[in-house]
Amino acid sequence: VSDFEMESLRLIAKKTGTFNAQDYIGITDYNLLQNYPNPFNPTTSIRYQIPNSGRVNLKLFDILGNEIAVLVDKEQTPGEYNHQLNSDELGLTSGVYFYQLKSGSYTKTMKMILVK
Repeated sequence: VSDFEMESLRLIAKKTGTFNAQDYIGITDYNLLQNYPNPFNPTTSIRYQIPNSGRVNLKLFDILGNEIAVLVDKEQTPGEYNHQLNSDELGLTSGVYFYQLKSGSYTKTMKMILVK
């Protein structure tokens, strides 16, 4: 959404007294995007979108399905989010990992590769 569009939406909301977050951000579906860069070393970005307020859970798993870390576990409002993962901070070694987003009835898992 451009700055002009945001300002127009703010003025409409101020005039009408109503606010709908989806009008501001235009997100209507859940979406978990491929991390970038992939393969990565040592950092990568995980982006996701949520259309409704609610509990968001983003977890990291190893190739065997063992939970490695809880990256996000909190209530979030509709919008697009970007989580920066640092493999050094988590003590990860080279290999294939999976990250999973859960929110509401939505669940999606994606693969990432760490090359050191």
